[in-house]
Amino acid sequence: MKYFLTVVLLFATLVCARDSNAPPGSSDQVKEDLIRIEREIGRANFDCDYEYFAKVEGEEFIFTDATGGITTRKQDLAGENDCHKFDGTYDLDETRVNLYGSAAVVTARVTISGKN
Repeated sequence: MKYFLTVVLLFATLVCARDSNAPPGSSDQVKEDLIRIEREIGRANFDCDYEYFAKVEGEEFIFTDATGGITTRKQDLAGENDCHKFDGTYDLDETRVNLYGSAAVVTARVTISGKN
Protein backbone atom coordinates (compact mmCIF):
# COMPACT_ATOMS: atom_id res chain seq x y z
CA MET A 1 0.00 0.00 0.00
CA LYS A 2 1.48 3.36 -0.97
CA TYR A 3 0.72 6.69 0.56
CA PHE A 4 1.81 10.10 -0.56
CA LEU A 5 2.29 12.32 2.44
CA THR A 6 2.95 15.96 2.86
CA VAL A 7 4.06 16.91 6.31
CA VAL A 8 4.41 20.49 7.38
CA LEU A 9 6.73 20.89 10.32
CA LEU A 10 7.38 24.18 11.99
CA PHE A 11 10.51 24.14 14.08
CA ALA A 12 12.55 26.51 16.17
CA THR A 13 15.65 24.33 16.59
CA LEU A 14 16.65 20.79 15.74
CA VAL A 15 19.07 18.43 17.39
CA CYS A 16 21.84 17.51 14.95
CA ALA A 17 21.93 13.93 13.68
CA ARG A 18 24.73 11.87 15.19
CA ASP A 19 25.96 10.10 12.04
CA SER A 20 25.94 12.95 9.54
CA ASN A 21 28.69 14.48 7.44
CA ALA A 22 26.75 17.72 6.99
CA PRO A 23 27.91 20.72 9.06
CA PRO A 24 25.75 21.34 12.14
CA GLY A 25 22.99 23.85 11.42
CA SER A 26 23.49 23.70 7.66
CA SER A 27 20.56 23.29 5.25
CA ASP A 28 21.74 19.77 4.47
CA GLN A 29 21.87 18.90 8.18
CA VAL A 30 18.36 20.25 8.77
CA LYS A 31 17.06 18.26 5.78
CA GLU A 32 18.74 15.06 7.06
CA ASP A 33 17.29 15.64 10.53
CA LEU A 34 13.77 16.08 9.17
CA ILE A 35 13.99 12.91 7.07
CA ARG A 36 15.33 11.03 10.10
CA ILE A 37 12.41 12.37 12.14
CA GLU A 38 9.94 11.24 9.47
CA ARG A 39 11.41 7.71 9.59
CA GLU A 40 11.14 7.73 13.38
CA ILE A 41 7.53 8.87 13.09
CA GLY A 42 6.83 5.66 11.16
CA ARG A 43 8.43 3.60 13.92
CA ALA A 44 6.56 5.55 16.59
CA ASN A 45 3.26 4.97 14.78
CA PHE A 46 3.87 1.21 14.72
CA ASP A 47 4.96 1.15 18.39
CA CYS A 48 2.28 3.57 19.69
CA ASP A 49 5.15 5.74 20.99
CA TYR A 50 3.26 8.94 21.78
CA GLU A 51 6.09 10.20 23.98
CA TYR A 52 8.10 10.55 20.75
CA PHE A 53 5.30 12.53 19.09
CA ALA A 54 5.01 14.83 22.10
CA LYS A 55 8.77 15.43 21.82
CA VAL A 56 8.99 16.24 18.09
CA GLU A 57 5.67 17.86 17.31
CA GLY A 58 5.59 21.59 17.93
CA GLU A 59 2.44 23.38 19.05
CA GLU A 60 2.00 24.50 15.41
CA PHE A 61 2.23 20.91 14.06
CA ILE A 62 -0.06 20.19 11.11
CA PHE A 63 -0.26 16.84 9.32
CA THR A 64 -1.95 16.53 5.94
CA ASP A 65 -2.79 12.92 5.00
CA ALA A 66 -3.12 11.33 1.57
CA THR A 67 -6.80 12.29 1.30
CA GLY A 68 -6.24 15.93 2.29
CA GLY A 69 -7.40 15.47 5.87
CA ILE A 70 -5.65 17.68 8.40
CA THR A 71 -4.61 16.68 11.93
CA THR A 72 -3.33 19.07 14.61
CA ARG A 73 -0.87 18.16 17.37
CA LYS A 74 -3.67 17.95 19.93
CA GLN A 75 -5.69 15.61 17.70
CA ASP A 76 -2.62 13.50 16.92
CA LEU A 77 -1.64 13.04 20.57
CA ALA A 78 -5.25 12.12 21.43
CA GLY A 79 -4.86 9.12 19.10
CA GLU A 80 -2.87 7.31 21.79
CA ASN A 81 -6.13 6.15 23.35
CA ASP A 82 -7.06 4.12 20.24
CA CYS A 83 -3.58 3.01 19.16
CA HIS A 84 -2.80 -0.65 18.45
CA LYS A 85 0.77 -1.78 17.84
CA PHE A 86 1.49 -2.89 14.27
CA ASP A 87 4.15 -5.35 13.08
CA GLY A 88 5.22 -4.20 9.65
CA THR A 89 7.59 -2.07 7.63
CA TYR A 90 7.56 1.66 6.94
CA ASP A 91 9.64 2.49 3.88
CA LEU A 92 10.25 6.10 2.95
CA ASP A 93 11.46 7.15 -0.51
CA GLU A 94 11.21 10.00 -2.98
CA THR A 95 11.88 12.36 -0.08
CA ARG A 96 12.06 16.09 -0.64
CA VAL A 97 12.57 18.81 1.93
CA ASN A 98 11.95 22.47 1.17
CA LEU A 99 13.14 24.99 3.74
CA TYR A 100 11.37 28.32 4.22
CA GLY A 101 13.11 30.23 7.00
CA SER A 102 12.07 28.52 10.24
CA ALA A 103 9.54 26.26 8.47
CA ALA A 104 9.95 23.24 6.24
CA VAL A 105 7.80 21.08 4.03
CA VAL A 106 8.73 17.39 3.88
CA THR A 107 7.24 15.42 0.99
CA ALA A 108 7.78 11.69 0.64
CA ARG A 109 6.28 8.45 -0.57
CA VAL A 110 5.66 5.99 2.22
CA THR A 111 5.12 2.30 1.58
CA ILE A 112 3.63 0.40 4.51
CA SER A 113 3.40 -3.35 4.56
CA GLY A 114 2.40 -5.82 7.23
CA LYS A 115 -0.16 -8.36 8.29
CA ASN A 116 -3.61 -7.42 9.50
